[in-house]
Amino acid sequence: MRRWLVAASAFALLGLVGCTTAVQVHTENKSPPTQRLVVKVSAPAAMPADAQALLVARLNTQLSARGALAEQEESGAAELEVRVLNYSMRSDSARFFAGVLAGSDNVQSAVRVIKREGGTVLAEFTVESANISAWGTSRGMVEGHADKILATLGGGKR
Repeated sequence: MRRWLVAASAFALLGLVGCTTAVQVHTENKSPPTQRLVVKVSAPAAMPADAQALLVARLNTQLSARGALAEQEESGAAELEVRVLNYSMRSDSARFFAGVLAGSDNVQSAVRVIKREGGTVLAEFTVESANISAWGTSRGMVEGHADKILATLGGGKR
């Protein structure tokens, strides 16, 4: 029993070590905590439409839960501009059958919060999420990336 527990713990640790996120802040967030945001996402052709829709949905859902999601034409709202720079994702079947031999997953985004009136940049940073392990799913990777964007923006409590 003890050996089984040690082996299970080792596998869990390897799964956690394989997932990384790096954040590079270019402009500290100058927006007020009550700033409402409109989400705008652009992505390269390599990012499937369903993955892009998942990213947008997760950002909108999390902002709405915080009371920070603005309507498109709302006065005083700022724009949360997410430009996906790199999207490289293994299929879930490749991840299952080939594991780490199937390569790694990577999503990198440049993020800016721009005041609509005047175009002032209120925040600017880059987020890169990577997974070299075979644990997890592409959906979880994209949702985790969105969560990291919002955590970086507002410390998780906008």
